[in-house]
Amino acid sequence: MVVVVVVLVLMATVFFGVVGFLIQPEEEDPDRDGDGVPNGQDAFPDDPDEWADLDSDGIGDNSDPDLDGDGVLNGEDLDPRRDLAVSFSLDWVNLTTRIGRGTYGDFYAELYSNRSGEEIRVARFDDDGGPMRVPWESRTSLGREVEVNVPDNQTRHHFNLRAYEVYRWSAQLLDIDGSNDTYGLTIYYDLTTGNWTGDDSTGELDGALDNGTDEYDARLGYGLTTVDFGYLISYRWDHQGQEYDLTYRFDPNRYSTYVAMSHQIESYDDFIDYATPADPEIVAFAGKLDAMADQGTMDDETKANFFLSFVQSLKYTQDNTTQGIGEYPRYPVETLVDQIGDCEDTAMLYISLLEAIGLEAVLLILPEATAEAGHAAAGVALMGVDGSYYEAEGVTYFYAETTTVGWKVGEMPELEDDTAYVYPA
Repeated sequence: MVVVVVVLVLMATVFFGVVGFLIQPEEEDPDRDGDGVPNGQDAFPDDPDEWADLDSDGIGDNSDPDLDGDGVLNGEDLDPRRDLAVSFSLDWVNLTTRIGRGTYGDFYAELYSNRSGEEIRVARFDDDGGPMRVPWESRTSLGREVEVNVPDNQTRHHFNLRAYEVYRWSAQLLDIDGSNDTYGLTIYYDLTTGNWTGDDSTGELDGALDNGTDEYDARLGYGLTTVDFGYLISYRWDHQGQEYDLTYRFDPNRYSTYVAMSHQIESYDDFIDYATPADPEIVAFAGKLDAMADQGTMDDETKANFFLSFVQSLKYTQDNTTQGIGEYPRYPVETLVDQIGDCEDTAMLYISLLEAIGLEAVLLILPEATAEAGHAAAGVALMGVDGSYYEAEGVTYFYAETTTVGWKVGEMPELEDDTAYVYPA
């Protein structure tokens, strides 16, 4: 067991750091261009005519002909400030007609979009390219959802859904349409009202309603809704040799709120303000991870490593590359939606996720980790763990490296100086 020396500066009940790496100099003029928007919140701090950039394309909103960057000019766009999409969900399936003698059927479905008379496949509902195995004659929850980005200057959109069962290495088209006309679903969706019409508008399909004239029937539950494109995020990561997948839809307004907030840092202790364990979005997301962990009946140490493997799977990037400035600390929702971050971004995300499920975590700032730069990591309060740890106010926090895949809680990279400041969330 390795004990790491801790530097802890305590004043009243607040932990303070010192001004050093990653700290921006204080602005002499808080509003350089005099447009009424502080420099830290101004996307164009030297241009009095611009202060916001909704689509981050480098063109200010006051002169941008395409505010949301969806390729449709503002005057033709149904919603100039939102890139609209259709979310199509496949909720459940019941293979009502048995094919073969097995207990299960191998099922998948395909969604097509009809644009200008051309049919384009936009989604396939399956398991990593293979069919989903579902029991016969039983309603099975699927919970699959896809976003289809559609032209924002067109109100009515045409979709087709087809369902298949794989039998003897060939795909058998299933009848999910209650009429004798077709086997699949044809539907027209209104992007502005959220209503749909066509072969079915109830959200439930039953191929047997055509009085059994078609041989292989199935029932399906589905839904459509208008969403902001790009906020249905899918993650894939590995933990202890097992691959995990999670798809989550974020609230675009909540993401935009965080993006619009100031992202300035004046001292190390400012970083801890970016921990948001009570944010409803973080609580919900952490709950989904926790549910996945509980299926394996993980103890706290294994669960902390499970969460760590997820955070490590996000792409490491430096702020001067992604934001064009020396330091841009992201809030956890930003890191999750952007799927990128540097050491303090991923550390704050990890801390927030753990705190949201009741595990205590702290931010570790190592100002002289290397000769070139400092480093940020997380500390997790656990019992009976071997490895590197810090102690603060009688609590042991085991080091957690959030930037590189493979490190476990308690494992610490070799640093030139492992002295750290500890900041509780």
